[in-house]
Amino acid sequence: DLKELSNIFTIGQVEILASFLPERVGSPVSIQSLTEDLDGAHSSVSRWLNALSLVYYHFEIKPFSTSIPRSLKKEGKFYLYDWSAVENEGARFENLVASHLFKNDSLL
Repeated sequence: DLKELSNIFTIGQVEILASFLPERVGSPVSIQSLTEDLDGAHSSVSRWLNALSLVYYHFEIKPFSTSIPRSLKKEGKFYLYDWSAVENEGARFENLVASHLFKNDSLL
């Protein structure tokens, strides 16, 4: 589905990216660190993350701050729609709670 919905030809790299995300659930995810891990371009990794969110693999929650510019600069946390893929119990529980809040539109 991902190949049909987007102009991504390196599906193998996207699969590797998808395998990195369950380990990083509940912590701020830096696109720069993912770029270094994948040896890819920043724009490519950003595009791959957007494509994965289009197929409902993950969602991002931006931090709350009273200062809007500060909240836009800070990195968000990524959570998976299928929290059963997360092995760490604490991160899985945080993902479960974030998923229910996201479904309730409390975080939108």
